[in-house]
Amino acid sequence: MITRPGDVTGASYSVPGPHLGRHLRDSLGKMLLWRGALGVVAGLLLLFFPVDTAVVIGIMVGAWLVVDGLSMCGLGLNQRSHGASCAWTMFSGIVTALTGVAVLLFPVGFAVVGTLAVLWITAIGLVVTGVSRLISRSNGWSISTGVLNLIFGVLLAVLCLSDPSGSVVALAWTVGLYALLFGVLAVVSGILMRRNS
Repeated sequence: MITRPGDVTGASYSVPGPHLGRHLRDSLGKMLLWRGALGVVAGLLLLFFPVDTAVVIGIMVGAWLVVDGLSMCGLGLNQRSHGASCAWTMFSGIVTALTGVAVLLFPVGFAVVGTLAVLWITAIGLVVTGVSRLISRSNGWSISTGVLNLIFGVLLAVLCLSDPSGSVVALAWTVGLYALLFGVLAVVSGILMRRNS
């Protein structure tokens, strides 16, 4: 701690040590390792079990919607007990809970429709992110992920347009391959970053 000259209040501030850069690189390296590991696991699950993974995700979303809807209904009852208007809260809670029940009853249908919606959003996001990273030209990690995002974004868009109903498994494989490659790239970058810190 260093006290500033002429400071009568006794306030002090800390000066960053010489190891701050090393600490930041080490933290970023750990974060990249975790992101990479999760990407590899998600990619392998989507590549080897595309339908099963989509169904499990559908069941999780359905359960979350039921719990969220029931919580909103509870909030509506609480509002009613305090004399507040609860019609819209109760209505949205019931609709949310019923949507969750429908997803739980038909997880494959949700998987198909949800997958297509998510993949369109993903394709657009990947293209926009890829272009912005290529324009920024900040470092090797940014450029390599920008190229990867751009390639897979265009590939997803082409697959969605060509045969949306018949290519859900192919789309899941594409996302799985992207997640796997992104994961491996993140793990390698994390290892290199931690080795250089």
